[in-house]
Amino acid sequence: MRKFSLIVLALVFVFCLVGCGDDKSDDPNVGLWKAVSVSAFGMDMSVADVFEGDVTLELKPNGKFVFIAAGETGTGSWNIEDGNIDLRASDGNLSGTATGDTITLVNIEETGVDIVFKR
Repeated sequence: MRKFSLIVLALVFVFCLVGCGDDKSDDPNVGLWKAVSVSAFGMDMSVADVFEGDVTLELKPNGKFVFIAAGETGTGSWNIEDGNIDLRASDGNLSGTATGDTITLVNIEETGVDIVFKR
């Protein structure tokens, strides 16, 4: 009987931990976003003019992101609140706006470069 009680207690504990996560699986922003344009110094350019290969931003349902540009990968956590997006990584933060099917990261690494992403 004691063994059964310990098993039940362990299961209750596991379900409590699962319920405490910040699951964003219902968030419409979750998914893969692809860069469609870049602007810098008042000029709009295609992504191909600035970067080799695709530039992507994947927002995962667990609140994590993967950012790939010019063969480099960055990871961290993301949050969208009131139309503003914040990406936090160990080597720096990015911010911008998120409205409908568009995410715009602004002033990337304080270079004056903005990148627009679409689904």
